[in-house]
Amino acid sequence: MDLLRKPKVEELKNAIENRSKHVIVVYGPPGSLKTTATSQICSQLGLSLEYVPDISNYKNKLLNKNNVCLTDIDSHEYINKHKSKIENMRNLIIETRSLQNIWRYLKNCKVVELRKVCSSAVKKLILGKMSTTKKIDGTTKKINITDTSIEAIDGNLHRLSFYFYCNKIENIDIYRYLGRLFYSKNITDSSFNSFKITNYLFNNSIYFIQEEDLYDVYDGFSLSDSKLEEFYGYSEYLVFSSKKKNLGKFSFKSSNLEETHFCTKLCRQFKNSK
Repeated sequence: MDLLRKPKVEELKNAIENRSKHVIVVYGPPGSLKTTATSQICSQLGLSLEYVPDISNYKNKLLNKNNVCLTDIDSHEYINKHKSKIENMRNLIIETRSLQNIWRYLKNCKVVELRKVCSSAVKKLILGKMSTTKKIDGTTKKINITDTSIEAIDGNLHRLSFYFYCNKIENIDIYRYLGRLFYSKNITDSSFNSFKITNYLFNNSIYFIQEEDLYDVYDGFSLSDSKLEEFYGYSEYLVFSSKKKNLGKFSFKSSNLEETHFCTKLCRQFKNSK
């Protein structure tokens, strides 16, 4: 929270202290300390913060004034559908990455806007409070921190782990790897090519990831990322972070017989590698 300007911290703190008067909305891009700042301020004020993924299923009336409900909303349709319940709730904090004008839809709405963390602050954070070494194959190596690397983070603190603190995906059997992603199974190392695993996942992702989760995965990638040594760790992180629940039994073979799927070179490479 030290990366936020003091007036902005005070604005959020004041909004939380007066939460009974309005619905609080914390707006900002990914990795701009929305959750961190909210959590730390609530802790300082002696408040209990409870994350609720879906307000429509929330039964607690929050009669205890020290309880605060935190949720994420990035859909206009969801706001319109549950508008009445949201406006009548007290002690409610909404985080959003895309609904900057949410105040137009809700009554008594207090919006606190957080901007992305500047590059100089990110560099100061890394050099001052984080380890600048990592272990690769059992050997401790110094992390090369360049201005290009800092700019690649683009103010999104979630990306710190991709660019500086992750190793390549382990060389593991593809079916065990898929089991790890979707069923949290234990895995063992093998000689399978991790590049083929990653490409197979992205080529067929639409068939085994919920459609709304694809936006979270693809939005975090650019073509330049594929040149990074940490690309495999980056892709693994995004798929893991978008996994919300087990999807049950599913065939992970390429669906080249379906009308909507066009088998590509990557599909054939995977088939030939088995």
